[in-house]
Parts: sequence; structure tokens; C-alpha cells
Amino acid sequence: MVPTAAPLPPWPLPHEKVVVPPGMLVHTVEPKETLWSIGKLYDIPHQEIMQINGIKDATQMSVGTLLLIPDTFQYGSLIDIPNIPTPRNNAWTHIVVHHTATQTGNARILDRSHRKRGFRNGLGYHFVIDNGTSGRRDGQIEIGPRWQTQEKGAHCNADGMNQHGIGISLVGDFTQRQPS
Repeated sequence: MVPTAAPLPPWPLPHEKVVVPPGMLVHTVEPKETLWSIGKLYDIPHQEIMQINGIKDATQMSVGTLLLIPDTFQYGSLIDIPNIPTPRNNAWTHIVVHHTATQTGNARILDRSHRKRGFRNGLGYHFVIDNGTSGRRDGQIEIGPRWQTQEKGAHCNADGMNQHGIGISLVGDFTQRQPS
């Protein structure tokens, strides 16, 4: 059974708080997004998004609409904690910073993309820094399983950076706009 919730209002006023039910994320509709494309982003049928949010006509959705999205991520080892564990590992000699070259995303979405590209262990980065889209806060740090297990990265083959470089990816396309 698909959980249902009252549709969220578009752009709540500053004094209003949006209460997000457990197991849900909030997605803010951006220009040129459709329910179909949002469904693909989260790997959820667009009909399920419509049902959860009480949407009867997909064409009536506008930029800024807040949508509840089920957090179906089952990988389980991406965590959001303020203190990053710093294991002693002499292998790390560099930090390699990437950008996703996308407007939206988060570690879960990148993990799914990397798996589809054949990365056997999923997310190739050690950390993902979010930009306030795809259900995450701007500047939120997601710690990937490669950091937790001190596994080499899958983000940059050049000069052995996967073995010696901590991979950090910032969500955003910095050829279009600078990070916040």
C-alpha cells in the first residue's frame, strides 16, 4: 500500500514549517521538470508521486511546488551526521573535488547512477555535498560507504587518485553557476 499525505503547499511562508513524514523526502519542482522526469530521478513511478501528493492533473503542477517523495533508498550506509569519522589511514594523500554537472541530486541518486554505469560498489565518491535539492539541505554532507570502510574511490583514475585521493563531489553544474 502506498502511503498518502496531504499535498504540500507551494513555497510555504517563512513562518510556516513543513512537516515531512518519516520515510519521505521533499522535492521542490524546478523549471522544465515533469512528474515523469522527477519519477525517473528518484526511480519511482510518476503515478505513485501523484497518488502520494493528491495530484489529479499532472499539468497543473508548477515551479516551486513541494512534492513528497518516498525515501526508498535501501543501501542503508549513507548517513548524515555532523561529525565525520576520521580513521587513521596513511593512504590518503590528496583530496579530489568534483561537481556532478547536474542541477539536482544527492548521494542516493549518484549511487544509483554509478551502479547503472557498472560501478560494482556503487557511489564512487567518499563524500557528497548537497545543494539543497532532491530532499537534502544546501551544504549537507553525505558520507559514503567508501569512507566508512576506507575503501578506494571510483572517481578519478588519473595518477592513482582512486587509491590515494579522497573523492568529494559537490552537487551542481559549476560551468553554469558557482556553488553557494
